[in-house]
Amino acid sequence: NDNVYIADTANHVIRKISPQGIVSTIAGSPGNPGSADGTGSAARFAFPEGVAVDAAGNIYVADTENHTLRQITPAGEVTTLAGKAGESGDGSGPLESIRFSRPRQFFTDSVGNVYFYSESMFRRITSTGIEDISFDLNDSVFYEDGKPTEAVKAHITAVDWEGNYYLLAGVGTTPYGTNPSSPKIRRIIKLSTDGTYSILATSEYPSEKTYLSDSVSVIRWANDAFGNVYYVTELLSSVVVYEVYRISPEGSVDRANWQSARRGGYSDRPTGLSADSQGHVLHTASSDD
Repeated sequence: NDNVYIADTANHVIRKISPQGIVSTIAGSPGNPGSADGTGSAARFAFPEGVAVDAAGNIYVADTENHTLRQITPAGEVTTLAGKAGESGDGSGPLESIRFSRPRQFFTDSVGNVYFYSESMFRRITSTGIEDISFDLNDSVFYEDGKPTEAVKAHITAVDWEGNYYLLAGVGTTPYGTNPSSPKIRRIIKLSTDGTYSILATSEYPSEKTYLSDSVSVIRWANDAFGNVYYVTELLSSVVVYEVYRISPEGSVDRANWQSARRGGYSDRPTGLSADSQGHVLHTASSDD
């Protein structure tokens, strides 16, 4: 419906921006943190940081400081779907006893499943419970082009509208820098619902102390209802800038039209990223750059 949903973190509320630009508070009370379920302004959040929406219009909130996953129905009713306020954990265990540790992002798919990455696990909440998403994330196919096999363990970090998974994998180490475990080669790999792998993007540090413009040092993911997946990269040179890329359902990768006066990218780290049905990329920024 072209509405934009925002976790207004420091105000402890969830906002909606209509296509006409009207901003409303759909849940929570500005300036009043807490952990109460309820409808509309009766509900309470504590520094929420992420939102996702399913095909039925339900909104899922990463209620970060409460360590919980909240659900808001189209009627504005807020319930706690998983976790318990004030209690943290590693995200393991059955749904009724699961405990999160400051969750920041969840993903949804077209059939209403909710996905999250917690510690070393990627998990899926379905209508019948919760399950682990487990694969051989260091399958040799990741490195079939002859790159060094010293691999940094891959992990699933995103899911698209059709339930395909996206992995980050690293190979080798950089020839410089303060972190010897930093991967020299970074890859984004798509794991399709039929079990097949495909390498979508690769970036490699050159021998001299420079960085590629097509980096896959992903700091933020998002998806849309057309099957596109978006990610933001952090580019390091004389300054730090951020760029956004789009992965199409066919697996092609292109840089979205995210231009500014500062070297083709933004200098503000985007903590929120989304896209609407017209293909516009939406992001947060802490200044006017």
